[in-house]
Amino acid sequence: MGIASVYNNLGIIYNDWGKSKKALEYYKKSIALYEKIRNYDGIATAYNNLGTAYENLGDFNNAIEAYRRSIDYNTILGDIDGLNYGYSNMANILLEYGDFRSAWNYAQRELKIAEKIGSIKFMISANITLATICYFTGRYEEGIKYAKKAIRIGSKRKNYFDSADAYYYIAKIHYAQGKEEECVKWAEKALEYYKKMGIEDRASHIYSLLTRCKGEKTMEEMERVVKIYFPDDEYYIWMAKIITLAKKEEEHWAYFDRLIEGLKRGNNLATLVDFLEEYYRITGYEDVKKEAKRIKENFTYP
Repeated sequence: MGIASVYNNLGIIYNDWGKSKKALEYYKKSIALYEKIRNYDGIATAYNNLGTAYENLGDFNNAIEAYRRSIDYNTILGDIDGLNYGYSNMANILLEYGDFRSAWNYAQRELKIAEKIGSIKFMISANITLATICYFTGRYEEGIKYAKKAIRIGSKRKNYFDSADAYYYIAKIHYAQGKEEECVKWAEKALEYYKKMGIEDRASHIYSLLTRCKGEKTMEEMERVVKIYFPDDEYYIWMAKIITLAKKEEEHWAYFDRLIEGLKRGNNLATLVDFLEEYYRITGYEDVKKEAKRIKENFTYP
């Protein structure tokens, strides 16, 4: 194992530990050494990893540039797996940025290659991304079709992790449609799958959704999970509390500003608009509606 590879692996470790700034240092060192020896496969991999670190830090512009470079190198190399990782990462970051048109195109590229080579992993990933885009763009029935397709593909290898993500977006679509009983049914199925995989940290956003449907019953469980796994990121709790308390016309402003600030700082614009529109439906506050509309003016649609 060369020094460049060691640096790349150290970057992965620091990124997994939540120390993305430190990870950036090692990824950049790795790229510099790989460039010296013209190891293009190593460069492509390190750029993809660099993109994830930038994304974790909310630096979407540099993340997009890193993913783009990774895709360029993998295109030259003809590395199909590398390309699909790049397409998947690019689709998901552009989705959150509100560039739904470009995200859709990258997800379709990922799906086309995955179906051609029979990659179950990337077929599931692409279908879930497409379902997510459909959710954010109001194409609900189409979104359910993509999510159910991901579930069918995942059932071939009992991939509970990917199935859980698909169940979650079906639940979110039903919630957006005002079908709270259906939302609870699908969300609880997603929760069951996350627990089967022993990855309870992924369940916090499902608890947040369930809390909005079922009220305080799931709030304590969500707070427990978030405090263990996300001590510095309580967005799931804030979002659930704001919506739950707003429905009851109780005080919720203590959480509102903190949530908005955090989502803007992280460039989570699609999530921010999604929340603002839901909040407007509950409260009828015109300023909130105007802010959501202002942000959406920069969004693109497939």
